[in-house]
Amino acid sequence: MTESDIIENFSNVRAWKNGDRRAPHKPLLILYALAQLQKGNKSISFSDSEEELKELLVSYGTSSKPRPEYPFVRLQNDGIWSVDKPELLTNKSSDPGRPFLIENNISGGFNTALLEFFDKHPESIFKIANQVLEESFPDSLQEEILNTVGLEENNQTATRRKKRDLAFRDKVLIAYEYQCAVCGFNVRLGHQPLALEAAHIKWHQAGGPDVQQNGFAMCSLHHKLFDLGAFTINRDHQLIVSDRVNGTVGKDEWLLAFHTKEIRKPHSHSYQPNDSFLQWHEEEVFKGYGRD
Repeated sequence: MTESDIIENFSNVRAWKNGDRRAPHKPLLILYALAQLQKGNKSISFSDSEEELKELLVSYGTSSKPRPEYPFVRLQNDGIWSVDKPELLTNKSSDPGRPFLIENNISGGFNTALLEFFDKHPESIFKIANQVLEESFPDSLQEEILNTVGLEENNQTATRRKKRDLAFRDKVLIAYEYQCAVCGFNVRLGHQPLALEAAHIKWHQAGGPDVQQNGFAMCSLHHKLFDLGAFTINRDHQLIVSDRVNGTVGKDEWLLAFHTKEIRKPHSHSYQPNDSFLQWHEEEVFKGYGRD
């Protein structure tokens, strides 16, 4: 089995995306398992990993009620995963639920062929992780997800991750006259804009195009908060803060101060955000409900 075969196997994992809807359960489990493998843990107990997997799904998934038991079992169907007691699962007419996995102390991990490959080529762990991230999550979240699962990246993948679509960034920053659409931040060092980025409304990973109508110029803080679902922009171009946001320092200044306020407009009406992209973000990224 070659590295190309391995990469293709991971690319063929089903249900990473359901059309343009997000389905992050399998990629997050894969990233978690790659991090465990890097630490020398070839098998993962569901009961021991459940809380960490739940936290990943709450932070980077689409639901407040995560079900890590689903990918833990269903990933077997993609030819890269196995569980330690398959005979118990074959007797089930439907997906085994959480109690079943815990009561029977079910563990899972990459199949034997993959484990043998990773033993011989540990550097490939980085390549697979990078591929999963690139196909499933926006740039602004990738490093944070790596840190959260505890996966250490090498310099090559870190450098590749920093490469962005500069043409898209330039188009969006020009459209918004080099200022954050939320807070107006526009600090420069000489002529160089600082901490100003182009945020996709509908993620590239879900088929979002690199056009002005699918982007906002945002400071790095508001870009990150937008991609995490702390706020969304409705079709009246008002910023809506999630009811799940809490805290003290920063909450009022950087979020609630802009709640229900209209964001800054691009200089041309033709660059106004597309309603279908805004709807996608509200349905697929925004966490919880809008505040009153």
